[in-house]
Amino acid sequence: PHPARAPTGAEAGLADRIPDLSYPAAMRRALALAAAGVACLALAVPPAQSAPAPVQVAGGALERSVVAFYYGWYGNPAFDDAWIHWNDRRLGIRPPGDISSDYYPRLGAYSSRDPAVLRQHMRWLRQARVGVIALSWWSGETSDAYVQQVLDAAKSAGIKVTLHIEPATGRTASTYQANVIRLLRKFGRHPAFFTTTAGSPYVASGTPRPLIFVWATAVKDLSRAEAVTPSYWAAANDAIHRKAGALVVACPCGGGYADAVTQGRFDGAYNYATLHLAEEGGFDWARSLPPGALYIPSVMPGNHADRVGYPQETRIPRRDGGEYDDQWAAALGTGIIPDLVSITSFNEWHEGSQIEPSRAGYSAGGRDYLDFSPLSPTAYLDQTARWVQAFTTGDYPRPPSTTVRLTIETSSDWMTLKVTGGALARSRQIRESKDATRADFDGTSFAMNQPLARAQTGLSVSMAYEALAIGEGITVLGTGGYIGTTTLKVEAFADGVWRTVNEAQWVGGLDDGVSRTISLP
Repeated sequence: PHPARAPTGAEAGLADRIPDLSYPAAMRRALALAAAGVACLALAVPPAQSAPAPVQVAGGALERSVVAFYYGWYGNPAFDDAWIHWNDRRLGIRPPGDISSDYYPRLGAYSSRDPAVLRQHMRWLRQARVGVIALSWWSGETSDAYVQQVLDAAKSAGIKVTLHIEPATGRTASTYQANVIRLLRKFGRHPAFFTTTAGSPYVASGTPRPLIFVWATAVKDLSRAEAVTPSYWAAANDAIHRKAGALVVACPCGGGYADAVTQGRFDGAYNYATLHLAEEGGFDWARSLPPGALYIPSVMPGNHADRVGYPQETRIPRRDGGEYDDQWAAALGTGIIPDLVSITSFNEWHEGSQIEPSRAGYSAGGRDYLDFSPLSPTAYLDQTARWVQAFTTGDYPRPPSTTVRLTIETSSDWMTLKVTGGALARSRQIRESKDATRADFDGTSFAMNQPLARAQTGLSVSMAYEALAIGEGITVLGTGGYIGTTTLKVEAFADGVWRTVNEAQWVGGLDDGVSRTISLP
């Protein structure tokens, strides 16, 4: 859900005369992939989870655990000698009356470099209680001078800034590594650059360090869309951890969130956009992440991009704020408390996902623009602030969660235990018998095998996992061979002590296909 390129400083004055400086062809390709599910518009004992505390700043409480994706690619003749991003000749879009959005900004077709625009954006972010923005950064296109300008404006408002690394033409693992390290060395010490004391499977917690977002890691860059495996980024991320001490989180786009962490050595994951919550599994991917990985769900108020040619299936009505409420509730309701929540977006006007105020009842250029009515132009800022308050205080519905240890022992030659009720998240294996020929858990089913000859003599094999159990209990369906028995022992961790909760048993040949339910404290 991002344009392929924005003009460089040298090109800006020529934007009127160079047709391919505008964006939509690549954007339509990206969202078509999104609609197909290919791309997204989007350890130790698991610790007890608690809601993050707000950071107090002058003028109110800004939440540094809430990040808004921010786009600085807009230009107009007054500041940039040309229209940039608001126009597209291929689609016959000619500002200022006709712009490349289904909505019209309250500030008009502005320049991102206008200091007055930046000041107003910071005021609106404060109104929404959003304490961090992730600035879209395109290699060779986003100038250092502009990054500096945004950082300085954010500092004045008490807001923090991080970077959202985009799949610009020519991105490779090596250029990605070099760019991130250079940017952090140049800007990482700026007082407005965002840092967090969070840790990950690869970085220890407790020390303030930058956190960078990396979009579309399933491909090298957006122009060629050359697919890569998660491990393609692993060496680069190791170097960023070692040389810059930074955290990097991935939007793999189309799934593979856990693989991005375990194989790509990213510190966590975000989704950028989930267009259809029910059809795309909502935020259940949070439960697949390994222990210690950062869970950063992205919530959006809607998506409406007819003017730039997005396919109909990408249109997500706002429903007078109903979609935004549903996205927040789903993101917070997985049983995994987010480390951060990201908002898609503050000002992605092309896709119509913005919370930045739009003009109400506005018509120009032969068009009647959408608006937020019957809500006010600032309604999504206020709605964001309410959800920030709920997230900060933990005042939102979510299922109970319990840290558990599951020990499975079987004297059968094979067995599976499938979790059909409740859920087990962030699991890790802590033990398995050397005589087991298979001993694993795929997030839904446990499976363990041993040689038949060994089982026929009555010998057993075992394995143990630690996980976060979501819900008031777990229901397990057992299947297995016709000899031996399988036992599941569940312990819960509380007050620094493991205590046995219950045990369940399946007898081979008698209990095949039988479910047992174990209640949790």
